[in-house]
Amino acid sequence: MRQVFLSKSGAIQVETAPAPGCGPGEVLIDVAYSVISTGTETASMVGADLRSRLDQAMKMARLGVTRLRTRGLDEVLRKAKVREGISSPMGYSVAGVVREVGSDVTDLRAGDRVAAGGAAYAHHAEIVAVPRNLVAPVPDGVDLRTASFATVGAIAMQGVRQAAPQVGETAVVVGLGLVGQLTVQILAAAGCRVIGVDPREDRVALARGGAGGLVAGAGADMAAIERAVEAATDGHGADVVLLCAGTASSEPLQTAMRVVRQRGRVVVVGAVGMDLPRDPFYRKEAQLTISCSYGPGRYDPSYEEGGLDYPFGFVRWTENRNLQAFLDLAARGRIDPAPLVAAEHPIEDAAAAFAAAKTGADARVALVLRYPEPPAHAPRSVTRVVAAKPSGAIGVAVLGAGGFAADTLLPALQAAGDFAVRAVVTQRSASAAKIAQEFGAALAATDPAAALADPSVDAVVIATRHDSHARLALAALEAGKHVFLEKPMAIRRDELEALRARALASDRVFTVGYNRRYAPLSLAVRDALAAARGPRAVVYRVNAGAVPAGHWTLDPNVGGGRIVGELCHMLDLLAFWLGPELVAWSATGLPSAAPTVQDVAVSLRFRDPGGGEHVASLAYVSMGAKGLAKEWIEAHAGGASLRLDDFTKLESHGLGRAQELARADKGHRAEIEAFRDAIRGKAGPLLGVEAAYAATDLALRIDAAVSGRESDG
Repeated sequence: MRQVFLSKSGAIQVETAPAPGCGPGEVLIDVAYSVISTGTETASMVGADLRSRLDQAMKMARLGVTRLRTRGLDEVLRKAKVREGISSPMGYSVAGVVREVGSDVTDLRAGDRVAAGGAAYAHHAEIVAVPRNLVAPVPDGVDLRTASFATVGAIAMQGVRQAAPQVGETAVVVGLGLVGQLTVQILAAAGCRVIGVDPREDRVALARGGAGGLVAGAGADMAAIERAVEAATDGHGADVVLLCAGTASSEPLQTAMRVVRQRGRVVVVGAVGMDLPRDPFYRKEAQLTISCSYGPGRYDPSYEEGGLDYPFGFVRWTENRNLQAFLDLAARGRIDPAPLVAAEHPIEDAAAAFAAAKTGADARVALVLRYPEPPAHAPRSVTRVVAAKPSGAIGVAVLGAGGFAADTLLPALQAAGDFAVRAVVTQRSASAAKIAQEFGAALAATDPAAALADPSVDAVVIATRHDSHARLALAALEAGKHVFLEKPMAIRRDELEALRARALASDRVFTVGYNRRYAPLSLAVRDALAAARGPRAVVYRVNAGAVPAGHWTLDPNVGGGRIVGELCHMLDLLAFWLGPELVAWSATGLPSAAPTVQDVAVSLRFRDPGGGEHVASLAYVSMGAKGLAKEWIEAHAGGASLRLDDFTKLESHGLGRAQELARADKGHRAEIEAFRDAIRGKAGPLLGVEAAYAATDLALRIDAAVSGRESDG
């Protein structure tokens, strides 16, 4: 399928991408129309003027300096080489026809006409997969081009709801771009008398001639704005002012303060400057409210991704219900976005459409992309023309290419040598396309089956969300591939046991990404402790930081929680230093507002191969100061001590020797090199199946204990 991307250099590209799959709770949509906003979506495009080019160059230079300091010259050169090709998906407001629904969707079916939104989902693409709560059925009488405005309309709708207008009140809309124009129409439909303000007189004229019209309009002149409001309100001032402009200037807010009435309301809808003198608001006792995008549910993963709706009686207007309300107004003829459309372009002409949107020469504030009739079959993989796999290289498929994989694992694969990235598989088509392009993979896919069936793929690196780890690792082993699995090994006991058995029975290399045991300073601690006589004691503090309660990592069914999902790292490292045999353990956790515990203290007792026993105390906290290093470790033995700060600085107090690195090294590259060597048949330090199992097994037991559940193992 074709999809629109924005390159880092600011150019619009129409590229071939794999079609997305339809997961549980999702709706797969054949897009008929999508809307380009002349404001929001063109803000990141590089303009032709010198100042824009200089600003972009300075931004990239600052980014390069930061990467040079934190990641080294090789990474800077790699990023510079591929910068023109790396791109981001565009679009957030579409309409089309349902192709398929996920297993949890019961109220929509294939063939239904729908509108959908969300910058992470509703892209300018021939096919999109959107969570159910961001999809609304299109009522009879509304064509799909009109319906494609529903998401932008929901932004305007939420701003109006925050203003709480009453019939007969006077509302001022400052900024008559696309959101502003729709805001004018919604306010008029609500029975308000609307005054439009915009520096461009042609956009004021556009609003005056639209549905509902204006009682008055004004340009940028402050005196003219004040006169228009005074005349329309008999000198009382506006009941409400909505700021729909997009500018760093605080002038729109200062304008609002001048024209709003005593105890009136000001709602910030657009991105405006917030330099706010107190006195005018204080004297008028005016209310200032900021409207959040499409409405309640925005930025809440449990709503947007998890499908958890808010109770109708408690949250009357959610994101989805705002979409529906906009479509209902369109069905009743109370709003009409058609006069706002400057032009309609086929998707293949997206670059020309965005160029026109960027210039803003037309007073009309929207452009629409049109899509062809959907294909009967939508391939979930795309083969790119790249060089053949070098003779003798290890072909690798990467399943899951989020930030960690793209920034850490994939560069480590390239730096290790001997690996050739052959396939990139992600849940989202846009991610698969752009990461495959950046790292030179021949296959970009949203379905792992194509990568697992590829004979040029010898090994698989799995870095997906935790709930799919065991399933994908089992499939890769069944396909005869070597497996590097990011932690945790599994989040369910039955999956863990099944994967352990299959990995032990396989002749393929299997390991889990417990990278800390490969870190150079970690190895220095191990060697120093091994040389010490007598028992050893380790104190390990992890300042993990807070994670929002709705984050997927805290969901016991998706991320497994922080104990299973991350504490396993620390459990493995302590076993590496002091074990491997676990003799005893105990744990206690603090209650959490999240579904899983975020703060836990663990006591551990290990036995080494020589029979010596050692203890460790591990504190994992989410409530620590942000400026404090994440990991701090003290190791003590025989009257001497070591202190390790965040895998960067190792202090010695009679035990081993002090070391300090220029940059933190947590062992990611070394573990990839060990994986490579194991595939080549070389003896090395690669973590084996049983040690990998032990860390996840213990994490599951600790999680069950501190959560008040009985362990299932």
